[in-house]
Amino acid sequence: MKTINSFAELYSADYNLARLFAMKQVWKSGRSFVMEYARPTNALLFLCGCEAVYKNSVGSINVPRGSLFLIPKGSIYSWTFFNADPNVSALLLEFVINDYNGDEIKIKQEAGILPFSDSVYLKILFENIIDEVQKPVSSPAKIKAAAFSLISSCALAGRKNEIKSGNLGLIYKGIKYLENEPLQQKSIAEIAAMCNVSTNYFERLFKEYAGCTPSKYRQNKRIERAKLLLEVNTMTIQQIAFDLGFEDVAYFCRVFKSVTGYTPNQYRNINKK
Repeated sequence: MKTINSFAELYSADYNLARLFAMKQVWKSGRSFVMEYARPTNALLFLCGCEAVYKNSVGSINVPRGSLFLIPKGSIYSWTFFNADPNVSALLLEFVINDYNGDEIKIKQEAGILPFSDSVYLKILFENIIDEVQKPVSSPAKIKAAAFSLISSCALAGRKNEIKSGNLGLIYKGIKYLENEPLQQKSIAEIAAMCNVSTNYFERLFKEYAGCTPSKYRQNKRIERAKLLLEVNTMTIQQIAFDLGFEDVAYFCRVFKSVTGYTPNQYRNINKK
């Protein structure tokens, strides 16, 4: 069996997903759940409406409301939930990671809280998967695509924590800026200056980090935001383009299609909730 040392490594890994399942959970305060046998899949649990205590043979972890928690395959544990909302307490994604030869990839990281600060975006990512799973006729391809989006976003958040040391730490401020401010208008040269490095050096280190240029990364982030707005918002295509910093609507439509394979209108018609 192949292994990866941390969940964050999935951001730059090439892998496949299997045994996907997602659901909303409702827990009563003080209620416990015990996994008495080795968990058969990996799991991500987002405590969107409760807090909890996770226990295993090593010890216990207090998990605050709004936390994202990783439970690797093979774990034996228990949960006790507190201050739970009556509607939705937690959101769950179960999955197995394989390479493209079908060999399983094991996550060696221990169970614990993963870094992810944008709880609103995280909830949208989970609900995209759950909505597709619960359809009377669901699309396995769309479920897998939504799961890849969630896992890669969570892995990226972990990767940012790991890059603060070494050469990539030199451009951490720029990485964080591009990640958290996708609509900003600063040039790449200005962002490099924020990190006190040359533009060429910033671009080289950033490509090492993200696998693409800073400009391409910013463009992809804006398109991801556009996809969410098209799915859940009634804004016009022109309003979305301007909101995302595209001054030319036709150019926005060309970029959107080059990234997604669909025009904005086609994407909205297929995915509107």
